[in-house]
Amino acid sequence: MTLQCKPWIRNQNGRFFSVMFPEALHQALVARAARERLSLSDYVLDILKRREFLERLKSRSRVTLGLSAASLIREDRDKR
Repeated sequence: MTLQCKPWIRNQNGRFFSVMFPEALHQALVARAARERLSLSDYVLDILKRREFLERLKSRSRVTLGLSAASLIREDRDKR
């Protein structure tokens, strides 16, 4: 079985981006982008930004509030 790939090239602001996607993955990404009403480029960019955000979030230390978030929200609402 031969794996066929589709090149994807984007030139924006002087930057060159090239990836070889397997055809099945390309079609799945195109379908997902269409459901989100985004171009394939914008959809892939959103995925990369989300991943970068999650990696930064995981690298941060945890914060202990002492109370549950629901309790803090309830307390704030009661003050109003």
